Amino acid sequence: MGNERSDESKEIIDLVVARLNAMPSDAELSVGSEGTFSIEKLIENVQENTELGQEIIKLQLDYLRSLKDLPLNLV
Repeated sequence: MGNERSDESKEIIDLVVARLNAMPSDAELSVGSEGTFSIEKLIENVQENTELGQEIIKLQLDYLRSLKDLPLNLV
């Protein structure tokens, strides 16, 4: 059981991968001093739970959490 991911972790990873897959396949993202990465490479890092993948997950979750603070009457 030591290396298994929790159901919640799997759901978060699936959410982040789905958000990355929604981007154009030829898009690239610059990640600070880490460099520029293709969407495919970012997805690999998220799924493999690398340090970069963990940073992408954190960034995505921070962004989603920030949306709750937006006023609902923007339109």
